[in-house]
Amino acid sequence: MLALAACDPYRIAGGRVATDYAGSVTADAPRAALVGRDVLADGGNAVDAAVAAALAQGVTSPGRGGLGGGGLCLVQGSAGPDTDKKRVQALRFPAVKATDRVALPGTPRGLYALHARYGALRWRAVVAPAERLARFGTGASRALVRTLKAAGGRLRGETARGTFLADGGPPEVGMSLRRLSLAGTLSRLRREGAVDLYSGEAADRFLADARDVAEAPVPAAALRDVLPEWTAPATAGAGDHVVAAPPAGALADAWRKLPAGTAPGDDALHAATGDLTGGGPPAAGVAALDGRGNAVACAFTLNRPFGTGRLGRESGLFVAAPPADAAKPLAGLAPVLVVNRPTHSVLLAATASTGWRDTLPVARAAAVDAAARLLAGRGDVKAVLNRPRGGYAVGPGSGRAAVEADVPPARRDALRAAGLTLVERPHLGRVNAIFCRGGSPNNTGTCRAAADPRWSSLAATSAR
Repeated sequence: MLALAACDPYRIAGGRVATDYAGSVTADAPRAALVGRDVLADGGNAVDAAVAAALAQGVTSPGRGGLGGGGLCLVQGSAGPDTDKKRVQALRFPAVKATDRVALPGTPRGLYALHARYGALRWRAVVAPAERLARFGTGASRALVRTLKAAGGRLRGETARGTFLADGGPPEVGMSLRRLSLAGTLSRLRREGAVDLYSGEAADRFLADARDVAEAPVPAAALRDVLPEWTAPATAGAGDHVVAAPPAGALADAWRKLPAGTAPGDDALHAATGDLTGGGPPAAGVAALDGRGNAVACAFTLNRPFGTGRLGRESGLFVAAPPADAAKPLAGLAPVLVVNRPTHSVLLAATASTGWRDTLPVARAAAVDAAARLLAGRGDVKAVLNRPRGGYAVGPGSGRAAVEADVPPARRDALRAAGLTLVERPHLGRVNAIFCRGGSPNNTGTCRAAADPRWSSLAATSAR
């Protein structure tokens, strides 16, 4: 039995109420969230659902991430090695700079490593849905059309433009799109595992595409050497809870500056986010949480919109651009998990991302803002994500605060009274979240999921 999170997650068609919570998935591409939901309904856990959703998102909305790029995941699993069952792990898999023009993909091995450690279903079962979408086609979503309108000018070459701008502009919503070269790559990924994309036939196809973009040699050995890395997340305390954030630490540092035990005001958010710098790369998020105590939040990126803008003719992958900072290739990505320290139950799995050209660190600020309000009990998850955002610092020591256009006058006046100059922005990040006030797996009746209304994202829940 299935339900979308736009409704009560336990009220099923026909008026029946399901009490067995299978889990929830959020994704920036709607079809990806539905793929993850179906995996949960088929008995998969949160990691299975997140991997399947991430692969589907790379098919249906590839502007911000995909198999050609890299990313970062935070995960707590009940099905992994004993030493990891009750602690959050971070998995880094950046796209690695190969030349001044291209980067090599980390996502295939990253998702494979995540699934190998924590997944419950067979690998081929979580890859197959994305392969079917690529092979048989899927309707263009509003998310994809909006992406192409905003950044379609970055598409280069006959393959990319012929696939996504066939009539000189973005497709109509619902128009069927097929990606047969990508289907071939996903087929090999399903049958051979990630190794084939680094040292097999799929690797040869990708290297041919990368060399076309780079107009220079891209060594096969460099691709073989791209490896994911398991590490500890940065953490911060929140009463009995632990906030787990990317290892770089900036998001956790911002959390520690918030007043304890209360929802932060706009002035407090300004103070907490004052040391954040850089907007980070455009990213796509996927989060999943199940009723068994597994949770994962991932952010994926091609480092620039559509990466290099070139879609590989052989592999069907968008070739990633080199990271802006090779020493910190994942800086700015903002997945978050919140876990109760005594019970090890999961309260929150969330992802945040920023706009195409936003140079402000609003993704991390929005993640901190939403998490703090949820933990303080200031509204359900949908109300928190709908709330107009404001107060985020515009660079260290700038004396300026960013606000959305619909922030009410009283909040604007309070910021001005604190001596801040307001900078209005259409949107301050987008956050998708799954929140269990009582924690999962012990109180799954409190779990709700929501997608940010600022984008065409989706949250979906499965109940068996």
